Amino acid sequence: MADTGSGKKRRPMNVGERYGRLVSIEFVRREGKTYYWKYKCDCGSEVIARPSLVRSGNTRSCGCLQKETAANTGRARAVHGLFGTPEWHCWQKIRARCDNERNSRFHIYGARGIKVCERWYTFENFYADMGPRPSSKHSIDRINVNGNYEPENCRWATTKEQARNKRNNIMVEFHGRQVCLKEAAEMANVKYMMVWKRIFLHGWPVALALTEPRRR
Repeated sequence: MADTGSGKKRRPMNVGERYGRLVSIEFVRREGKTYYWKYKCDCGSEVIARPSLVRSGNTRSCGCLQKETAANTGRARAVHGLFGTPEWHCWQKIRARCDNERNSRFHIYGARGIKVCERWYTFENFYADMGPRPSSKHSIDRINVNGNYEPENCRWATTKEQARNKRNNIMVEFHGRQVCLKEAAEMANVKYMMVWKRIFLHGWPVALALTEPRRR
C-alpha cells in the first residue's frame, strides 16, 4: 500500500476503492513525495493519477465525464433547448450526489452504493425516460429508497409523497397495500398519534388500531 502522495500522513490507498467513475487498480510509482496509482474508469479506459486528486474529486474519470458533460451541454442548448431548465438541474444534482465525493449529500447516496444507471449518464436519455417535471412541487423520487437512479425505480413526486417514502417510515399493511402508517391513518380517517399509541404503547393489532372508533 502506498500513501496518497501529498506529503501529509493520510490513509493509504487500497485496491478496489471507488471515487466517481474510477476504481483503484494498482500502485504505479513514486516521484519524491508524490505517489501515482492506476485506475479503471467505468467506460473501460485506464488512467494514472495522483490519489490526492482522485479523493478530492478533482479527477473523477479518465476524461470521459468532462467530454460527456460538454457534449450534453451543447446538445441540450442546440437540440432540446433544455439547458438550465429544472429537469437539467435535477439531472445534474442526481449525478453529483452519486459521483462527487465532495458533494454535501454524497454520504447518503454515492457512499451508500447508490448509482446512476449508465443510460442516464446522457441527459437526453434521462429526459426521454422521465419526461418534463409535472409542476414546481415535483422532484425525482426513488421508489426503492435503497435502489439506484434508473427508469424503473424513479418517478416525479411531490414533497409529501417523498416524505412517505423515507427509510425511517413505519410501514404497515392496510386494505391489502403496504403503506406508511401516516398514510394508513389518513385512509382510515383517524388521528395518526392515536393509532401510533395504540400500536406501540398498548400493543394493539394494526387493523384494530386503525378501525376501532375512538373511545370517549
